Amino acid sequence: MHPGHGATRPAGTHGKGGAHRGGRAAAPHGGPTASHGAQIRGGRKEAVIAAVHSLRRASAGFQRLFTEAHAGVTLADVLVLHLLAEHGPLTPGAVAKATGLTSGGVTAALDRLEEAGLASRRPSHDDRRKVLVSAAPHGRLAGMRRAHDAAEAVFAGWSTSGIDALRRALDGLTFP
Repeated sequence: MHPGHGATRPAGTHGKGGAHRGGRAAAPHGGPTASHGAQIRGGRKEAVIAAVHSLRRASAGFQRLFTEAHAGVTLADVLVLHLLAEHGPLTPGAVAKATGLTSGGVTAALDRLEEAGLASRRPSHDDRRKVLVSAAPHGRLAGMRRAHDAAEAVFAGWSTSGIDALRRALDGLTFP
């Protein structure tokens, strides 16, 4: 999400002058803020709702950024490409299991990646009923570079420790 659209940063991540881009000050001690920079009033319920809305906006912002920057290749596609580059070739089922995407979501992502020349499908040598998916050699580098450049733009002005704090906070979320 772009800082000018109400994003806040964990404590210690603001730039010079004590405020992040967009002119809004970070919440004291990394505390929650509402969507437009106002301090949240009320209890835990309001804070949780505001946090969920912030996560949704951030997710939508990343999705838009990746789609615009990569001519129709979505954030999910880049995640699939990254997985294939690191662990491929894989079956579409293994991709679904590793990413949490549905089988239909994996198929759509692989279709887009193939159309962009970033991945390919081929029958398995061991069992021709199986399909293996691989990142194209140039797709590995292109996909990683695209993902890194887009993410780097989002986190411009953040300190490494601030990014690590955000990652740890997100990794700490549990889903029933």
